[in-house]
Amino acid sequence: MTDPLPVVTLQIVSIALAALCKGAKTAIEGVNDYKMKELAKDGNKKAKRVLGFMERESRVLAALRCAITTLTLCAVLIGGIFNYNTFLKYVTEPWMLMAILAVIHISAVVVIADMIPRKICTSKPDECAMGLSAFVCVVWNLFRPLSFVYNLIAKLFVALTGNDPNGETAHVTEDDVMMMVDLGSEKGTIAPEEKELITNIFEFGENCADDVMTHRKDVTVLMMDESAEEWEEKVRESGYSRFPVCGEDIDDIVGVVYARELYEFFYDKGEDITEIIHQAYIVPETIGADVLFANMQKEKTHFAVVADEYGGFAGIVTMDDLLGEIVGEIEDEDYDEDEENEIEDIITVGENEWDMDGLTPLEEVGELTGAEDLPLDEFDTLSGLVLHSIDYIPDDGATFTVAASGLEIDVTDFKDRRVVRAKVRCVVKEKTEE
Repeated sequence: MTDPLPVVTLQIVSIALAALCKGAKTAIEGVNDYKMKELAKDGNKKAKRVLGFMERESRVLAALRCAITTLTLCAVLIGGIFNYNTFLKYVTEPWMLMAILAVIHISAVVVIADMIPRKICTSKPDECAMGLSAFVCVVWNLFRPLSFVYNLIAKLFVALTGNDPNGETAHVTEDDVMMMVDLGSEKGTIAPEEKELITNIFEFGENCADDVMTHRKDVTVLMMDESAEEWEEKVRESGYSRFPVCGEDIDDIVGVVYARELYEFFYDKGEDITEIIHQAYIVPETIGADVLFANMQKEKTHFAVVADEYGGFAGIVTMDDLLGEIVGEIEDEDYDEDEENEIEDIITVGENEWDMDGLTPLEEVGELTGAEDLPLDEFDTLSGLVLHSIDYIPDDGATFTVAASGLEIDVTDFKDRRVVRAKVRCVVKEKTEE
């Protein structure tokens, strides 16, 4: 039997080098750019070296991957030679023993050369990157030519498949980011508030003005045929700071009036009230919320009038509305918690039963009740679903019950041709539970 010591030593060295390469690759991928720059400014040579790696990160990582693959294959081949010379050639039927030794050997290589260094360097990427910076320089210089050859061969095969060998790699998608956010939230590294904020930011770009606006029914409008005293009374009672002004009817948008300027007009006893009417910033209801936010910043305005597809007045959007979609509802300084509780949009009455505002989005109604057959493409609100189901406009103060899309809707307050409040019960869910 030949001396196994040189073979064992070579195998240990191959596994150790592969582990160092794996750790270096993991550390460079997770290093903190800002921290490295600060350390480099303070004269840290290792940090400067790591910054150099990051400037040519793709090539350095390619060299490390090449080194990991080469060293891992060497370790496996050397292990095979060692097993054959030590055990297998002396056994009559070596296949079972060979399979067992191969599984043990490959498992040891995977654990020692991959899993352990990855876990260590993931927890402390900055320290590991600086500690292995000199080693990475050596690997980079040794394996750069081999990595170049491998890359050419890979491009050749990619070209033979009809794909572009120089095409860009896939970018990180929204789903990838949300998956990482969910994982971080489960592990406690991302707080629930942070997760909600990130989720709101992604959803913000999917919303349009129609989703975030205050509907015309809930907007205090100043009409040109009203007296100045009527304007003053409306402004004082509403408590808002900006108001749309309409001409012949509510769809004839004339402009916007600021409450502060209106009070100044009354104080100075002005004569022509049209002097304080500003040009309205009018946007279509289909404009994206993110685009609208950027445009309002550019126009330096906090108030936008939303027009529907026919050019009529659909509602208004304020900067607070847009910010509220990201950070949550922004309350005024004089916010009254008791008052808010009285007008809460959705109140849980019992199991499978809720008291809802008539303007509750139909999509939210479906998520809450579990109703799956709601006509989301036809109606936006609970009130729209109810009115479609009865095919007539009840008188103010009317109460009635309708059944629609697996829901039993008991209207308790009806005013100005729309549902104000209604109790909703999911009949389908109740039948399923029974």
